[in-house]
Amino acid sequence: YGSSVSLSDVIPERTGYEFTGWYIDSDCTEKAGSEIILDSNVTVYAGWEGLNVDYTIVYMKEKYDRASGESSYVYDNSRGSSGKVGSEAYASDAPALKNNITGYEPDQEKNAGSKVMIEADGSSVLYVYYRLKEYTFYFDAGTYSYKSGAKTNTKSVTASLTGLGVTGAGTLSYTIKV
Repeated sequence: YGSSVSLSDVIPERTGYEFTGWYIDSDCTEKAGSEIILDSNVTVYAGWEGLNVDYTIVYMKEKYDRASGESSYVYDNSRGSSGKVGSEAYASDAPALKNNITGYEPDQEKNAGSKVMIEADGSSVLYVYYRLKEYTFYFDAGTYSYKSGAKTNTKSVTASLTGLGVTGAGTLSYTIKV
């Protein structure tokens, strides 16, 4: 009781972090100094700062299966990145794909929920999703008039979208993913 303990002699180690010193509060805002006097129960807290480490960004592209009418995401490519241990990396902040993106756009909905905590061992993987662009074609079937010389002709057009069971004389639409 009443003795002095040197804190500068005790330097703990933690993978992926740098020791920033001893603190007397759990938020690590008030430095404890190089020694403390033991005149009551004393708790000191180790302060840590995460180091920058590598992690992997994996890019996934949507693939459409015409036979089933379903789509899924498949691996396209990956790249390395780095971030601070203990922080989160978000798909919405990842670098955009530069190659082979014709017909694709970032999937905002899936990317909004895609994040990863950066671990000290470099094992963290962030997934970034690209979906197929959708295009809608409109077929305007109906009655049309046109002039051929002095004569006005009228034609009635009926459209049928094979495979969809849609036939009619109004505006028909067909959406595809390419």
